[in-house]
Amino acid sequence: MDLIAPLARRQLVVVTGKGGVGKTAVAAVLGRCLAARGRRVLVVEVDPRENLHQMLGVPPTGGEILRAADRLWVQNLKPRQVLDAVVRERLKVELLVRRVLASPIYHHFSEGAPGLSELAILGHALRLLRGLDADAPELDTVILDAPATGHGIRLLASPLLVSEVIRNGPFADMARELAAFLADPGPGGRHPGRGDAGPGGARDAAGARRAGAARAGVAGGQRVVSAAPPGRQGRQGRSAGGALAAAAAAQ
Repeated sequence: MDLIAPLARRQLVVVTGKGGVGKTAVAAVLGRCLAARGRRVLVVEVDPRENLHQMLGVPPTGGEILRAADRLWVQNLKPRQVLDAVVRERLKVELLVRRVLASPIYHHFSEGAPGLSELAILGHALRLLRGLDADAPELDTVILDAPATGHGIRLLASPLLVSEVIRNGPFADMARELAAFLADPGPGGRHPGRGDAGPGGARDAAGARRAGAARAGVAGGQRVVSAAPPGRQGRQGRSAGGALAAAAAAQ
């Protein structure tokens, strides 16, 4: 059974699950698998500690899109970068852009508005997939190495949340567009995957995943169950297990 084939038809793959079970390793291996199948793939990490580059053998990205291999790129995303880019894109007049970005009101809004940082992460993926960033490579798939389950659910639910709170303006438009994109069951839509730490972790995550998917208006995807090889314990072993499971799924 080819478990990677459904992902190869998707534009957005979100990898989430319980913390410390190897989500980053799974995201990295999925990126390599899809790139090997001819997809142009960007793997996006949102953890400020920036670990993904180590698994792909490249230097820290510093927020930039960095080439890791043929048809494969990596980026550690700073959500504020995306919000600032939306302001620049919509206002266009440099004087107005500088005033807005320097405004204390904008700073408080961008840092404190519920769901806005999460919206920025998804909005970044959609902007890249639609070719709206002239400096970015042309992409077929974006893989999000998302936060742990609870925060990952909030990430996927953010378009609905923001669209209910903010009715007008560029962020409201982005929220509505993303909500429609995430609800799309076709190839242009999303495909959340998840990493679980063995059978117990899979059971623990299942209820939260189903409830969260319903709240976010999306459906779940394949599960990768991490299983550390004998003698490999702790975080590194679990990550290796997750990577091995993902690699096996690609065969």
